[in-house]
Amino acid sequence: IVWSEFFVFILTMICGFAVIYDNYVIGIVLLSFGVLNILVNALYAAILEHSSGYYQCKNCGFRYIPPAKKVIFSAYMGSDRILKCPKCLKKDWNKKVFTR
Repeated sequence: IVWSEFFVFILTMICGFAVIYDNYVIGIVLLSFGVLNILVNALYAAILEHSSGYYQCKNCGFRYIPPAKKVIFSAYMGSDRILKCPKCLKKDWNKKVFTR
């Protein structure tokens, strides 16, 4: 996520909470904009993560591109994710690599 987008999120959330006591409609709109902003950026980051590079199986060394749903919802630590290899069918930590 770009830092400027993060600051926009924080600013709209603070303004939304500050304004909600005087005019709840504007407060709700600002809070909704802040939440929508962070969700869109998180989705963009997940799509970017999925489309860049391959995952290499720890067991057989096979390099593959998993479905986006698996990348988004799998556990991860750094650039490693728990994924099931389509070749050997073992579920293990697979490393992100950028070359085929």
